[in-house]
Amino acid sequence: MAKVSGWRDWRMLLVALVMWVVTLATPMVVRWQWSPQDAWWCVLLGGFVMALWMSALRMVRYGFDSVQWKHLVGAQVVVCMVAALVALVNVSMRIMMERHDRVVLLAQDQVQRMLPRLVRVRLDAMPVQASQRAFDCQVLAHTQAVQVDQIWQVSSQPVLLMGTHADCGAWHRGVAVTIRATVTPAQYGRTAIWVQSAAAHEEQSAVVSMESSAPLWRGVARMQSAFIDSTRQLSQQGQVLVPGLALGVLGQHVYGSTAATSLDTDFAQQLTDQCKAAGIMHIMAVSGTHFAIVKRLVGAACRRCVLPRQGTALAVVSACVLMALIMQPSASIYRALVMAGFGAAALWVGRRSQTMACLAWTIIVMLLIDPSYASDIGFALSASAVCGIAWCADPVAELLHRWLPQRWSQVIAVSIAAQCFAIPVQLLMQPSIPIWALPANLVANMVLDAATVCALLALLTCWCLPMVGLMLNHMASWGTWPIYVSARCFGKESAQVTWVAGWQGALLCAVMLALSAAIVVVLVQLRALTDGVLHGGRRPMRRSMKNQSKWWWQETRTMLNEMQWKEQCRERTSWKRRCPTIWKDWKHG
Repeated sequence: MAKVSGWRDWRMLLVALVMWVVTLATPMVVRWQWSPQDAWWCVLLGGFVMALWMSALRMVRYGFDSVQWKHLVGAQVVVCMVAALVALVNVSMRIMMERHDRVVLLAQDQVQRMLPRLVRVRLDAMPVQASQRAFDCQVLAHTQAVQVDQIWQVSSQPVLLMGTHADCGAWHRGVAVTIRATVTPAQYGRTAIWVQSAAAHEEQSAVVSMESSAPLWRGVARMQSAFIDSTRQLSQQGQVLVPGLALGVLGQHVYGSTAATSLDTDFAQQLTDQCKAAGIMHIMAVSGTHFAIVKRLVGAACRRCVLPRQGTALAVVSACVLMALIMQPSASIYRALVMAGFGAAALWVGRRSQTMACLAWTIIVMLLIDPSYASDIGFALSASAVCGIAWCADPVAELLHRWLPQRWSQVIAVSIAAQCFAIPVQLLMQPSIPIWALPANLVANMVLDAATVCALLALLTCWCLPMVGLMLNHMASWGTWPIYVSARCFGKESAQVTWVAGWQGALLCAVMLALSAAIVVVLVQLRALTDGVLHGGRRPMRRSMKNQSKWWWQETRTMLNEMQWKEQCRERTSWKRRCPTIWKDWKHG
């Protein structure tokens, strides 16, 4: 068996992509009237993609070894077919369960959806500002039961619960609420059903009863509340950006933040728009960067204490789980958490973690647990950025290292790889391309790691040590200043190029990026071939930009120091008379 380096182990990536496509396409297939021609086109497209992937794997991993090629094709086809079948069965069962859920049936009924009824839900997140004017807060939840004709019927459906100030006062994650509300289909957003309080535009509460949450969730709610109260003493940009670093929720979206502080909502909205235009909005979302920082810190502490690898793996998993519990839940957080679990498992058994393999298994596990992640833009952005970093960051860094220092080349390569793979997904949300995304990310990431660490430490200490937490929040606010400067400089209206909307624009952008990458690879190979021909098969040594600048300055100083000047021209007096040629050239030129 040929040895394969970790970053080239892409076998499960195709399986994950097949499962993703089947999971995303199955609901559309159920609702769409297919013709035989459409089915044939899908079969041909799938066969073309499979053949292209097999050819790429053959060239990259096995060359032209026919024996290993036969084993690879057979195993890959079988595993992909099994994955597609598992995804099809999983999504079909979920669709059948949703069709028979009582809340879904009520939302689909034109008459029943308008009638207020008692609904029992359990909250899955902290409340945020409502997107509907008739309500004050909204929170992700899942239903437990609904009352129909005075009879409670069991339900288990993710919903978006909307309430007023009288309802939201004591809401936090883990609380079970029985509320009088209407059940309607969602007008927008990822959640398909809205549960809206029947007390809209009224001062009275629609909550009938509320069960206390577990001690864990009460402690998390206290930590989050103390942290938000501490951030209200920061500057305007700190009130907006610091909660985003620690919780994944911008300051103006936190429930109750604009009512009790001097936060300027116009400033907050302008800063958000500028971050979007500059292409740095992903910095405000809790993602793999936060988990990577925590893993590095915990790993360094464990190595300092000389713990065995099993203890280090347990400490890393515990820290990542704790961080996921105290933050606002999202698809990117769960993706990073599951991926950190696979990395810890590799550390436990004493094997090197492989980013691409961990990502592929993470996608498979998350799609099996919740098929709705297949249509989640946040999950797609997170997965595509990690795929780009694992796939292209090292080759791009090696290419840039010819002219730049190693640290700079690595930072720029990570930004380029993540942006190139994430731009097609971003076009599905907004049909425009930020042309200054690369320099904006470089400026915004100058001290982002330090600001993130300060924000996380403030979240952990504000509830017990308020002054220490406030100091850490101020330090995090200072660390977000480059983000504010980057948004102001690169987030103007002219900083975006309008693109084709929809999946057509995303596909066109992906094709253009692939062609550009192919051109760069061909040029690099031609340069290597030319150097090999001109230098007898040996690669010439090239100095980096840093070394070139250093040698240029040294040679310039040596030339100026060793240059022989005439003594008469060194005199300051009567130099016009003693050096007439120089004076004449200076006067007329």
